[in-house]
Amino acid sequence: MFHERHALAPAARELLAAADPAFAGASLDVSDGDDMFRFHVLLATSASEAVLGYFGTAAAIQASMDLVVRWHFGSWDAVGSFLDFASGFGRSTRLLVRRLPADRVSVGEIQDAALRFQASTFGVQPVSSGVDGIELADDVVFDAVFVISLFSHLPADGFEAWLARLWDRVGPDGVLAFSTHRADHAPPDADLTTGLHFMPQNEIPSLDVHRYGTSFVTDEYVRGVVARVCGTEAAARVQRVEGLFGIQDLYVVARSERNPEPIAPPAPAVQGHLDGVTIDGSRVTVGGWALCASDVPAVTPAILATVDGAPVMASTGSRRADVADHFGRNADIGYVFSGWHATFDVPPGTDPQLTIIARAGSQERMLFAGPVSSLPR
Repeated sequence: MFHERHALAPAARELLAAADPAFAGASLDVSDGDDMFRFHVLLATSASEAVLGYFGTAAAIQASMDLVVRWHFGSWDAVGSFLDFASGFGRSTRLLVRRLPADRVSVGEIQDAALRFQASTFGVQPVSSGVDGIELADDVVFDAVFVISLFSHLPADGFEAWLARLWDRVGPDGVLAFSTHRADHAPPDADLTTGLHFMPQNEIPSLDVHRYGTSFVTDEYVRGVVARVCGTEAAARVQRVEGLFGIQDLYVVARSERNPEPIAPPAPAVQGHLDGVTIDGSRVTVGGWALCASDVPAVTPAILATVDGAPVMASTGSRRADVADHFGRNADIGYVFSGWHATFDVPPGTDPQLTIIARAGSQERMLFAGPVSSLPR
């Protein structure tokens, strides 16, 4: 599906290296069975957008792991064992093994093909799971258990049951982190009377939509379940990190209070998109929108564009009322004037490499990387 020799592999590697130089040597191999990669392809308007979305999400997941580890352990050196549960085909495992030796990383999955791929590609330890439990001896526990995009897909009974199973796998001084879909991103007709709204639909066709669909939860609901399952002392230590991927929250539950300070929230992410291309002879004009909602009003990122490594002038601040409408921020000039465009010449018979990055402070987002011929038309 995607591999080290793919035409867009240099773009993926550039994105990962920009996120952290330690990721520069990460494996780029993606399994043909990777539903998450297929999901990015389905949503994208170009191959470049799909590739950058997939690897960009991997970097965002790893950043959330880094956040939790720094807060609870101080550094990755203090983590002796790590379980990444519901890890799929290893979208972020390729980066996790740049933090920890592979023999200290276990990955849990219900899909056997995913476990085989991760074990052979990344050298991690596979942990099989059924719909009702984890296939491990009762006394096997981990310093850290990380669960992205499982609880965001569970009905109420599954939510509580899986929290209990995974809490049992957290060592005496360990920590559990899991993500949920924010209630304020639920559909307008969602019934949140109980604190959880469940819909029988997902992005992985092989999984039963009634056991693994899409759910949205309130903060009160999550804290109530944590109190019942993990105990009131653990519930009193719950940390909530808002804004993971824009629509999820990350909940962190620790066995002990190693660090009484709240987790510092991550820097606001840059958002943006390349959504317009016009070609007039050798003249190419690309455009889109970009913003960073770090303040009110939002910050307008700088657009850094290069063609075969040579800088190209890009203009920002053009009106994008459609973007403001989409986000419901019509009074915020950062959204209203979030448009950008860049124009450059492509000599006949050439196909140069185009890179477009939106940057605000220390945060950046790669909006496009690839040959000009691969621009969405």
